[in-house]
Order: sequence, then C-alpha cells, then structure tokens
Amino acid sequence: MLYKYEHTATLKAWETVGEDEHTRLSRKLRKPPYGTMLRKLSATVLPYCIVTVLLLVAFFFLSFLRLLPRTKWIVVKLMQMIASITLPTEVYWHSLFTWPMLKSLRNAILRELQKSARIDHPAPNPTLVSTDGLTQCRLFNFCKGNRPLVVNFCSWTCPVFRAKVGEFLSIVHEFSDVADFLTVYIDEAHPSNGWAFKVSSKLPA
Repeated sequence: MLYKYEHTATLKAWETVGEDEHTRLSRKLRKPPYGTMLRKLSATVLPYCIVTVLLLVAFFFLSFLRLLPRTKWIVVKLMQMIASITLPTEVYWHSLFTWPMLKSLRNAILRELQKSARIDHPAPNPTLVSTDGLTQCRLFNFCKGNRPLVVNFCSWTCPVFRAKVGEFLSIVHEFSDVADFLTVYIDEAHPSNGWAFKVSSKLPA
C-alpha cells in the first residue's frame, strides 16, 4: 500500500506517555532552553549557508563548462555519477544549473539538516496519509512483532527511482517471508512548477 507524509513526529506518540509527562513535554516544546535553541540554530544555519555558497560557486563553474562544446562531456559524466544511472541528456539538459535547480537542492539540503532520524537512534514515528486522503496511521503501525520493516521513500518524478524500482520489487519478493516492506511517497523530486525533468508524472495504475 502506498502512503505519504503528513508531518513528522518529534516525540513518541502521546498515548504512550502519562498526562503529567505530556504536559511537561509540551511546555518544553513551547519554550526550549536558549542554549538548546542556539545549538540547533548553529547546527543548521551555518552548514546551510556554507553549502549554499559552495553550490553557487559550483553552479557558476559548471554552467561555464556546459556552454563549451569540448567540455560538455564533463557535465554529462558528472550527472551520470550523481544519478548512478545513465540518463538521456534531453531529460535534464534544459534545466541544469538553473534557479529552480538551485532552489530544489537548497531545500533538499535544509530538509537533510533538519531530519529527526539519526543512525543508532530510535526511529521517528510520523503520521502517514493514504494517497486518497481517507486513511491516516502511524509508521510503527506497519511493524509486526520482531520482523524488520523496510521503508522505501519514493517519488515517481525521480528517474533514478523509476530505473531501480524493479530491483526493489525483486528484494521484496525474495525477503517478504522474513521482513515487511512499505513504500512512502514523499515530495516530488521534479515537480512541474519547480526543477522539472522531461519525464511523465503520471503514476501507474
């Protein structure tokens, strides 16, 4: 079944917390300590600003290479390395190093810096909404006993996801007897009103 994010939970579900602790935690959420706020701000804003400046420098340099016939192959090779698959140049060439591409990469970096999920830490338990908007549930509701839950975050406008979805399905068939699998649809990788690739946005039936 296909689900999508509504929002990300930052604490364990309230039903597992006593009412007094619920109130205490809510108060802490409303007024976090100044030192904590400062640490979180510096941990996000400073890397974000540094990466944005580096992106601007890289965009300027690669845009110059893109215009030169003899160095065009460098940009094509770089895209293949980043995507890990071979993409036809007509899919992405028109949108390379444009303002929508820069905005998309900056937003992706900011989301990465703000993620609550961390390696070797308890997994967050976000609310998921069915694609028809009629059903809501928590991510942990799909956990069954001690069986691992493999979550695949996808976007149909991402050519890399389309190219590798067959590999994912083969893994599902091979290990479905020992693990459960869930596909979660997230933000569009290349929306029509943003950094758009020339790919069909129609989901298969």
